Amino acid sequence: MTDIDSQCYPSPGDPITVDQLTSSKALELVAYLSTQAVNFVDLVECRRNGENDVVVLEIEPEVPQRPANDIARRERLAVYFDHADRKHQRVLALRRTFPRVMHTNVTPANSPVELCLYEIPYSELRLQWTAARFMHQLFGWLMKTARGELHNEDQPLEQLFIGVHDRIILPRSCSTDSSVEPLVVRNLYANNNGLVLIATALKESVAYKEQPSFTLLTYKAVPRSHGAIQTLPRTLSEFVGYLGEEGESFLEWLASKLKLCQDDPVVDMSLPLFLAVYFPKKRLADSVVESVETWAFATESNLHQVGAAIGCFGTENSDTRGGIILGRDASKSGEGINLDTFRPTPRLSLSDGAYCSGLEPKPLEYVAVGPGALGSQVLSNLVRMGQGKWTVVDKDIFLPHNATRHSLTSQTSGYPKAKATAFHLNAIYEEPSATPIVADACDLEDEVLLGKYENAIAILDLAASISVSRTLAIDVSAKGRRVSSFLSPSGRDSVFLAESVDRLIRLDLLEMEYYRAIVQDRRLDGHLKIFGNQYRYSNSCRDVSVRLPQDSVALHAAVAARQFRSLSTDFVAKVFRTDDSLMTTCIEVDVSPYRQVVVNGWTLHVSERLIRSMVQARVSMLPRETGGVLLGSIDLARKLIYVVDSVSAPPDSQYSETSYLRGCEGLVESLEIIRLQTGGQLEYVGEWHSHPGASTRPSKHDGQLFAWLVQHRLMDGIPALMAIVGEDSSRWLVKQFSKSKEMKHG
Repeated sequence: MTDIDSQCYPSPGDPITVDQLTSSKALELVAYLSTQAVNFVDLVECRRNGENDVVVLEIEPEVPQRPANDIARRERLAVYFDHADRKHQRVLALRRTFPRVMHTNVTPANSPVELCLYEIPYSELRLQWTAARFMHQLFGWLMKTARGELHNEDQPLEQLFIGVHDRIILPRSCSTDSSVEPLVVRNLYANNNGLVLIATALKESVAYKEQPSFTLLTYKAVPRSHGAIQTLPRTLSEFVGYLGEEGESFLEWLASKLKLCQDDPVVDMSLPLFLAVYFPKKRLADSVVESVETWAFATESNLHQVGAAIGCFGTENSDTRGGIILGRDASKSGEGINLDTFRPTPRLSLSDGAYCSGLEPKPLEYVAVGPGALGSQVLSNLVRMGQGKWTVVDKDIFLPHNATRHSLTSQTSGYPKAKATAFHLNAIYEEPSATPIVADACDLEDEVLLGKYENAIAILDLAASISVSRTLAIDVSAKGRRVSSFLSPSGRDSVFLAESVDRLIRLDLLEMEYYRAIVQDRRLDGHLKIFGNQYRYSNSCRDVSVRLPQDSVALHAAVAARQFRSLSTDFVAKVFRTDDSLMTTCIEVDVSPYRQVVVNGWTLHVSERLIRSMVQARVSMLPRETGGVLLGSIDLARKLIYVVDSVSAPPDSQYSETSYLRGCEGLVESLEIIRLQTGGQLEYVGEWHSHPGASTRPSKHDGQLFAWLVQHRLMDGIPALMAIVGEDSSRWLVKQFSKSKEMKHG
């Protein structure tokens, strides 16, 4: 026996010859070691351990004169090759005194230390594995460990334990060191890879009439430096030993908690103990805490039995509440209390969602109206990113056909959309993120709804309804900004409109600018056209829906969510166009401010861009008069007239220094095209003409024209509108010639 033989554990398995190796990678390693290029490794022998091949070798790593860790100048190693080639090669250091340093796996006491060479899964590594690369990795591991350089400063801290396959999902109440809470634990899944359990605070499980399984205690350990991975504690006593000097203070803490539980009539002392432990970790003893590692330990012993095992109770009788010992028996440290270790995963919070999304959390109050196909997915995206707490408003129920392009499933058919959507959103995180209101968003008699509007930072209109949009923009007096997103009829495009924080340009005015862009911007040709057929999902004449693929809705929901969470204080008006491959183009809508004037009981909102264009047209025709047709939209219910744009004078118009006679050539066709382009939202609303001088006072001819206009519009029940543009002002007439208002041009 050589000196190195006496210093090492016996090589595992039985000796075999090289030609008896069955692993192709073991054969490749032996062949590599026999080449002249390798002068720092010697092959010792080949062995068979069960079905696995083992190659024993001796390696001479580079070791400094004063190594940071006890790496010898010649080390004997055993390399295990999995016969199925599904796992990393196990590398055992056979020297009995080999140090248990970082990046070694947990092995039983008095057994070889196992080196941890790789961080990536073997399923990925094996695609590029060679014997040469393996040996260079092994040589580098030994060299860097000898120098104390294996764990780089930018690497995460080494975890405390390894080899735990059972997992438990914990409520966030476990994150405080003062937690004492009954837990309901359910078994979700079990296979050869371990158990998956989920724990719920009892107060959340009352509706299910579930009985508690454990009593939770949460302990926060003192900060410690990370180091070699440790053997799992199998008993409470071993856990105390793992804590080292902190062990005694932990026992005192546990005893005080158990005594408080004993005095609390709400706590069931017959329940087993469930211990959540938080370990703050530092890179070095004098450095700051970099991370906190959580581990969970479950016992089969009830609180009485645990108390007796640590010397604070004099009895293990779970049916009594007596037997407290004054001054804990320090000779007891939890012997006989077995521990099962779990990898805990806390349930997510809104803040976690924001962090995982690379965002700052926004726990702000918002209202969302219309959780339909687009709206439900927009809300799901925003909540998953930790953006907002939402009141969801809708009066409709969820019907089976909705499931084809909605965040909900057909299992919620027949339920109110608002309630079902809020339930879905609240299932994402532990704390609720949505509150439903089953109501008409336009019902301004609903005090609860009005209160939500009033407290919202923003009201997000996803209803794709002009009446809803106008109500939210005009009739709801809340201070929060209004935002709207909707799909085009074909579903190929989406629109995103957002007021500025100061609401100087309201949502209804942004809507008008969007209609104008449809007419003026050739990039939006066909935007409101319906492609494909509609289908009927029930018997009513209104039970019709458009055929639209979910992938298109999902894309635009992502776009709308990104736009909402990225809002600045300024207004936004954008159209997102997609082609058949879902390539998306953003078209910015050029937005003009509006001037407001009240004439004869009607409120006019007039585009400043339109005013400038009329002034320019007047100047270009001086000394003659000119004019044209006004385009806009009329809200009869609110007595509003939006004056958005104009159509130039037809070619058969007549101009003179004292009159302007508007022609008709091609005008009807032009207006019909505009009506079709905008889905009927922009139409003829009136006439305008200029005066060569400064005065905008109506002439006798103006009066005759307006009288004809009033009579003509009366047949449709629409008020007549006329504008007269002068040098530095314009005059606006609505319905009655004697009542007009002059607007100065700033």
